[in-house]
Amino acid sequence: MLKRRKIKPIYLVALRFSLIGIALSISLFFLIYAMGRNPISDGKMFDIIMFPIIIFFSLKEFRDFRNKGELRFWQGLTLGFMKTFIIAIASANFIYAFTQWISPEVLEEYRESRYILFTENKETLIEDLNEGNYNRILAEINQISTADVALDDFYKKMLIGFFVTIIISVTLRR
Repeated sequence: MLKRRKIKPIYLVALRFSLIGIALSISLFFLIYAMGRNPISDGKMFDIIMFPIIIFFSLKEFRDFRNKGELRFWQGLTLGFMKTFIIAIASANFIYAFTQWISPEVLEEYRESRYILFTENKETLIEDLNEGNYNRILAEINQISTADVALDDFYKKMLIGFFVTIIISVTLRR
């Protein structure tokens, strides 16, 4: 007879808060899009606000309600990394699908905004990068693809989540 296995609380908390994070991320993306702004460039700031809140509450729930008031550093890192990875993968896939099939003009607007930003700050960037690198980067802006934007979103979410997870795991451990 097969024995029914119980799902570990750390996985339940990670899944629950990952779903909340995914819903918030996609909702904010559509909200920014509905306001007539470019959600690819304007939505990055919300990750800096959203991730600490979600990570804090997920670690706090795990510690206080699922793990008898105890949180070890490795548990905080595991939970934070799982949740961050799930949210980052889902968000990157959503952005890829959105810019590929739903609204490709969002990607074109993003390219244009990057081009304008680079041309407006030409003197400063040439001083920092040198003229050859500046011209190379300027030419590469037109080659930005949906995969590039999705990977950029994934990497940024993972980076933010990683650092925030470490800080909050140290703060909440007992």
